[in-house]
Amino acid sequence: MLNSKQLPKYLRYAYEDALAGGVDAQIVEAIFETAILHRSERDSWPHKRMTEDKLAALGTLYKYRDATNVRHWQILENQELWFPRPSTFNDPFDSRLLIRFDLMNPERMDAFLRAEIVRNEPGAGEHLIVAKMQDLKAALLNPVQHDQAARRWMAPLLDRTKILCLGRRKDNILMWSHYAQNHEGFAIGFDTVRLKNLCFELGGYLAGYVAYRDNYPILEFPEKDSKLTKKDVLTTLLNVKSRIWAYEKEVRITLFDAPDKSGFAADLISELVMGCNMTPSCEEKLLKIADTQYPDARVYKASMSRDAFSLEFNQVR
Repeated sequence: MLNSKQLPKYLRYAYEDALAGGVDAQIVEAIFETAILHRSERDSWPHKRMTEDKLAALGTLYKYRDATNVRHWQILENQELWFPRPSTFNDPFDSRLLIRFDLMNPERMDAFLRAEIVRNEPGAGEHLIVAKMQDLKAALLNPVQHDQAARRWMAPLLDRTKILCLGRRKDNILMWSHYAQNHEGFAIGFDTVRLKNLCFELGGYLAGYVAYRDNYPILEFPEKDSKLTKKDVLTTLLNVKSRIWAYEKEVRITLFDAPDKSGFAADLISELVMGCNMTPSCEEKLLKIADTQYPDARVYKASMSRDAFSLEFNQVR
């Protein structure tokens, strides 16, 4: 019999309600065992990138900012958007998933290793290539050596990578608490069409919803004849996090070989939102910036609802 305590809370309640409602126990167990299997298998699916149209259709994406951080104000004052490297993120697992070279089929592994050796040692003869392939193959089948080699292989890619992390909603209470100084900060709303165009001008980008999972997805190096593309692998590598971060409901825009920061036109910002605990002096400062630099942006003030654990927004300009 299925042990309901092993189910996630939302499934456990549904399971117990179904039994209490008189649904046949065997049918209920079959359904929920399938749901558990589906969830475990889903952890290994590649995460699909977002199309340009879907990014544009989001309308507005938000960056929560700390009013005590001078650099955060400089986004508005200097009209400069920063693109941080993944190595600066607060989650040690973030963007550090490994491609599993040890899961390649033997023929593909041989071809990959040969290509890497020839690329790094163009003058190598066949005997040297074969010997190095044998050594590298043995290393890839050793977990410790594999992971060290995989990190070295991926390091140049991550060094080229910049990621802009944004939220889908301005009413995310936890995001205000964690990233906007306990609701004393502000949120910047970016127009997604103009943001898409800016990132395209900087050399192109990958966009994606962040997927939240319990286990690492299995990232295999894409085969030549596989439907799995390098972009799919990259999107999964850079856009999958632990389920504990699911409250963020994050969208990421990933750029390669882009500058650390870029200037932008005022119409990139469509909304400015003041936290419900923002001090009067910071409110005055933000409103002044809005009036002088962002005349077309809507400005909101957040407040706590009288009736629910939620935020309400009053447009003040």
